[in-house]
Amino acid sequence: MKFELRSAASTEVDLFYTDTSDGRDARCGTVGHLRADFGSGSEFWTTWWPHNDDKLNTPEFKAELDAVVKELRSDLLSSLDCMQQYCTEHADGAINDRVYCYITESENYRYCIRCTPEPGEYHAYIYAYDKRRQA
Repeated sequence: MKFELRSAASTEVDLFYTDTSDGRDARCGTVGHLRADFGSGSEFWTTWWPHNDDKLNTPEFKAELDAVVKELRSDLLSSLDCMQQYCTEHADGAINDRVYCYITESENYRYCIRCTPEPGEYHAYIYAYDKRRQA
């Protein structure tokens, strides 16, 4: 993988959820988050939510996010079965009995991938942060 995944530390768990009540988006340089699910198991449906008034959603970022998702689609995000297998094999990413958190980074961006490998759930959220904007 070009984008190496690591399991999140317990101190990083807040990065996998939206919290706009305390100005965290601005401090953390949150670009936005992508929600994904596998539909019946192997489909791939996504919705994008911009943060910070969409100011950080640059062409540079969009190209890199596309590359990250494309690479993740070859393994972790290729299907619900593959996600379940990945999470089982990388159980140190578990933050509870049904949610797993992994991080990959580039020079300028951090991607926090939250996985819920269970039928009937939204299966993945990818929170993206611009490291150059972090306070």
